[in-house]
Amino acid sequence: MLNNWLLFWLNNLGSATLAASQVVAFLAVYLPWLLVLGAVLFFWHRRWQSRWLESLMFTVAAGLGSWLVTLVIKFFYVHSRPFTVLPD
Repeated sequence: MLNNWLLFWLNNLGSATLAASQVVAFLAVYLPWLLVLGAVLFFWHRRWQSRWLESLMFTVAAGLGSWLVTLVIKFFYVHSRPFTVLPD
């Protein structure tokens, strides 16, 4: 099953070496903040151009569209999560 394979692969990737484990832990904590900072810097840079509002609207529309697609996929593809199925 793909979910089990992906779970074990990511788990082994994070526990392969100490450096990989630290990188995974760092990204788990700070990646959302880095993405928000990147978006702010992108729109601040685009602010001086005339089409920044169109870029912002496109970003919001793309985010809402991807959210809608995931809702449809989750509705039709019902499966349990690996951490609930696998034993401790």
